[in-house]
Amino acid sequence: MTYPIFRKYNDGLTYFKVTSDAEFQELKRQGKYYSLSNFKCKIHPDRVFMGDLIACSDGFIVTSNESEFLQTLKTWSQDLEFHLP
Repeated sequence: MTYPIFRKYNDGLTYFKVTSDAEFQELKRQGKYYSLSNFKCKIHPDRVFMGDLIACSDGFIVTSNESEFLQTLKTWSQDLEFHLP
């Protein structure tokens, strides 16, 4: 698989940039705040979630692209307050 790959929740409030088979970034909106977090999958539940992200198998996770991820980050950083996770 070629990385990065991009995913989002179908509600448009959370975006993912998968950078390897064990690491991803999560861009998330919570009300008037947004956060950008880095994750490393170290335990089994995290690896299962990573598999779901990659496969888009549950209907709630859908494909996205780099342009959408970056545009969302730009828009949210202009319109919302940054929140440290």
